[in-house]
Amino acid sequence: MNLKRMTAAAMVASLAVTFVPATAWAADNNKTNIDLRGATAKALAATGQVTTPAPAPGKPQKSNRRNSGGGGGGGTTGTVMMVVGIAASLGATYFVIKEMNKTTDQLTAVQHTGSVR
Repeated sequence: MNLKRMTAAAMVASLAVTFVPATAWAADNNKTNIDLRGATAKALAATGQVTTPAPAPGKPQKSNRRNSGGGGGGGTTGTVMMVVGIAASLGATYFVIKEMNKTTDQLTAVQHTGSVR
């Protein structure tokens, strides 16, 4: 119980430490409209670099399906591996519960009779 309270307190403190300075900084800045391109150009001019705006992108290129992540339905191998993994997990869970029940029965028998079966 004490660990849960410590963890919760640490989480609240970390969120407060992160959130409070951001809101204080935002309250000081009453400028609501920020020109990002102008600010970038001003920062680059201060460093001595000259920049020109990049041209607007044209038609996006088609992605290579082989290299794109996600999508698709997977294959039969993935499905078979998933089913085998689920079956192995269920079997292992059944075995562990069975062994725990044996141990519990043995301990109960020792407490009631005073000897191991």
